[in-house]
Amino acid sequence: MTSGHRRSIPGLAALMALSLFLGWAATGHAQGTLFVEGDKVGIGTDTPSQKLHITGTTSDTALLIQQTGAESTPIPSMVDLVRNGRAQFRLEDTSADGGNPWIFATREGAFQINELNDGGQVDFVVSSAGHLTIAGSLFANGGANEFPDYVFDPGYELMPIEELAEFIQRERHLPNIPSAESVREKGGTFNMTELQLKLLEKVEELTLYVVQLKEETSRLQTENAALRETLEDR
Repeated sequence: MTSGHRRSIPGLAALMALSLFLGWAATGHAQGTLFVEGDKVGIGTDTPSQKLHITGTTSDTALLIQQTGAESTPIPSMVDLVRNGRAQFRLEDTSADGGNPWIFATREGAFQINELNDGGQVDFVVSSAGHLTIAGSLFANGGANEFPDYVFDPGYELMPIEELAEFIQRERHLPNIPSAESVREKGGTFNMTELQLKLLEKVEELTLYVVQLKEETSRLQTENAALRETLEDR
């Protein structure tokens, strides 16, 4: 142990004393040496820049907080980040292709994620009311094999418009679309991906109805023109 304010405590004993479970064996290794510099603690570094500063050179440099017993009730959090103001933590990839760091923060009652040095733009926000706002586009990787192009297959059985009118009159919702009552029974929860695909199915069916209407209109126009010609010849 060094003299003065800086104290070097080799490896495992110090880690156990601080209840820090690290993903690498520290005993007798400089990377696992614990240093105390004033009110700052360094593990693997003798110049800690924060209250706790962990440094390593291998990919297994990690911090593990593990509870082996059964959880209690109420369930306590395993990590608390508390601040009189905006609380945040940063993720940064320092490799050549790492890009800018990402900031995860609470601000004015909302949770937000933004890319540092991105002109101040907030990319992702969840408000205290549960509203989600994103700065870019939202992509879903499910449902690609269920896109309703089958509606345009020659053998697709499109519901006759008369039957559709009867269904709407009776059920008060579109076929294959969940009713408001069924959504309420599920606590207002529904599958957004599934609903978007069903709505696309309705749009494609509507397109077929329009095509049918156009064909019927053209047929009536032809018959009307022929009838007018016949009447004019008399």
